[in-house]
Amino acid sequence: MATAICRAACRQHDLQFLDQSVSLRHLGMGMRRMGTGLRILRVYGFDFSAEGIGRHSGYLVLIALNPETISLDPPPRPAVDCSD
Repeated sequence: MATAICRAACRQHDLQFLDQSVSLRHLGMGMRRMGTGLRILRVYGFDFSAEGIGRHSGYLVLIALNPETISLDPPPRPAVDCSD
């Protein structure tokens, strides 16, 4: 499930999902903002690439089976000097 969510998010943002896998980084208990009671919280890490160059790390937070947060912000691209 986490792999499919990360793959779809990368596709939606025109990023390349690398290694076709995610890894569990943290397992604990958490609460949804509007929910009741504790739920299992999982944080998965994954790698992606913008334009096929470089490797960037992202993460997905799932509470129970619901995606809570996904981060896939690549670092800003350097400015290009177009002056002659």
